[in-house]
Amino acid sequence: PATPDDPPVHDLVDSVEPPALMLTWDEPWLTLKTGCLYDANLAVLCIAGRLEPLPGVEEIERLAVHVLTRMRDDAYPWRLAASQANRILRVGNVPYFGARLTYRVVVAVNKEGS
Repeated sequence: PATPDDPPVHDLVDSVEPPALMLTWDEPWLTLKTGCLYDANLAVLCIAGRLEPLPGVEEIERLAVHVLTRMRDDAYPWRLAASQANRILRVGNVPYFGARLTYRVVVAVNKEGS
């Protein structure tokens, strides 16, 4: 979060207080491009709340716009690879209403010690 009004951002956790964003790796995690270069897929889960469809959709849209704007304006070249429509997301086996934005970034994987 850059301002007090920004939603909290979590790594993969087993519980969350919505509205919030959660970062996790998406499937496929890594895809070989060439030699030691891979595409890595980072998922940003936009978690609006506990199964409240009408206000939940508005909150998901607010969270998605926040993520899209922040990732677009970042100095690092994040590229939106996919977006998943509103659905039930489970965090710690608790159902939440949310959506997923997946970003693809090129990463280098070198041999150990090189």
